[in-house]
Amino acid sequence: MSNTLAKSVINDVSSMLTGNGFRTIANDIGDVIHDSIEEGNELAENPDGSSRQALTQAYFQSKEYEMAAKYQQEVISNPYYSASAYDYDRLGNYYSLLKDYESVLNTMNTGLDVYPDSIFLVEKKVDALFNSGDKDGAVEVLKDLINSNPSNPQYYIVLGTQIVNRE
Repeated sequence: MSNTLAKSVINDVSSMLTGNGFRTIANDIGDVIHDSIEEGNELAENPDGSSRQALTQAYFQSKEYEMAAKYQQEVISNPYYSASAYDYDRLGNYYSLLKDYESVLNTMNTGLDVYPDSIFLVEKKVDALFNSGDKDGAVEVLKDLINSNPSNPQYYIVLGTQIVNRE
């Protein structure tokens, strides 16, 4: 498959995967995307990470979470791409689906180093602590956040939600 055709397929798939109603096609075309990228060395020629993002979405939709995590990690570590808090959250989601809570915690800690005010990264970190059995650690993280910024109502909401969900 030519690089031009591979890029076209990737762009088309990326557009479809972000729209409603087209998500099921990822199962059928994930391998085609992967093969076209590998054969055309698309990853090396695509420094902004859109190829990796398309692969991440395709693997997620086909429930291949390890591969989705692999490519999402490449998106985050790409020096030509400025990872957002959502990118860290997405990687944490893939690790959560794999029940790899240690990797979730590592990813959330890294994300929080870059985005310390991201409430959804904090919430995912707390979820991972709870899911790994460290309930005291989860509550402690939230109490520390509340003590550091008692006027932030989101911290109280997350703490209350976690307590209610765990009872």
